[in-house]
Amino acid sequence: MFSELGLCYPDSTAVDVAKLATSVTGSARAARTTRLVLGTAVGGVISAAVALTDPAVVIIGGTWGINPLVLEEVRAACERLARPVAIRPSLVTGDAPLAGARTQAVHELQSAITQYRTTLQR
Repeated sequence: MFSELGLCYPDSTAVDVAKLATSVTGSARAARTTRLVLGTAVGGVISAAVALTDPAVVIIGGTWGINPLVLEEVRAACERLARPVAIRPSLVTGDAPLAGARTQAVHELQSAITQYRTTLQR
């Protein structure tokens, strides 16, 4: 779908995020069509995930996924699903894997400290 919309780098399946951001901006017919196609396609993927996992909410992330114009279309598409689901943008916009690893490390450290204190108190 990205390739058909001309949103990939030449000879690649990688999305050209700058081109995508430009193509969805504005009220021109082409921009509205691109947003609608993106929202419908991403909504279809979310529909499959919802059918499989039954989440209460789906978090959309990534450089282009949190674009408000794209997010609006994804939300609209998901409202039309057989099982609508809440769509929210990711709050972590940069280095999400690092933020997740950091959170996990803090959690493990807190658990280790608690376990150590419990051992000392015995």
